[in-house]
Amino acid sequence: MKVVIFFLLIITQNVYCKDPLFAELSNNQISINAGFTGAKLVLYGAIDIPGDLAVTITGPRASVRVRLKEKTWGIWLNKKQKIFTDVPGYYAVAATRPLNELKANEALYVNQIGIENIRFAGAEEMKEIDREMWAKGLTDSMVRSKRYIKKLGKVELTDNTLFKTEVVFPSVIPSGTYTVDTLLLREGNVIGAKRTLIKVSKSGIGAEVFNLAHSASLLYGIMAVVLALLVGWIANVVVRKP
Repeated sequence: MKVVIFFLLIITQNVYCKDPLFAELSNNQISINAGFTGAKLVLYGAIDIPGDLAVTITGPRASVRVRLKEKTWGIWLNKKQKIFTDVPGYYAVAATRPLNELKANEALYVNQIGIENIRFAGAEEMKEIDREMWAKGLTDSMVRSKRYIKKLGKVELTDNTLFKTEVVFPSVIPSGTYTVDTLLLREGNVIGAKRTLIKVSKSGIGAEVFNLAHSASLLYGIMAVVLALLVGWIANVVVRKP
């Protein structure tokens, strides 16, 4: 009975809304502590016009330094580096069908849906082909570190009206504000859009250490050195005991 009432509320809210798309998250906050192993949220909603749905989850954007290693005298060294800006710290996509079946390439490109459509700023002084190589290296690195989810998630659509999808976050994610963009597509065009936000923040001792490292970096550095010396001294005393 509760499930029926829940979906009736969704439909009722959607009827009185001019936008053909309604979407909401089960929770819009994630706390990262020492025992954080990941999180799973549910995006649910309804549409009143038949179509396909595409959902992107984008982490906070920041500057990233990309280094190119070259082998010199048998040793791999960082020879070159480029800085890209406006780089998402996390990225995932879910849709009702594979993206190549949506027949909406222009809409997917404009809205940066799909890893191949993510765009970064920076390194514009390079030739286009060289810049693409560096950008691909950055993307591949993000995929390997599980910051970018390559596998397409599934949006379950029931009776062409109700939909839901799971938003899964790995254990290693940056803190900040995440955007969840839900698009309703029909015949290659966007006919409805909804943006929701997720706040990811550190909590507990980890948060205190993080804040100290950024707000008082000199003090943090001194404390780290003193702690390292103290630990080394204690270890030396323990080892020397008969």
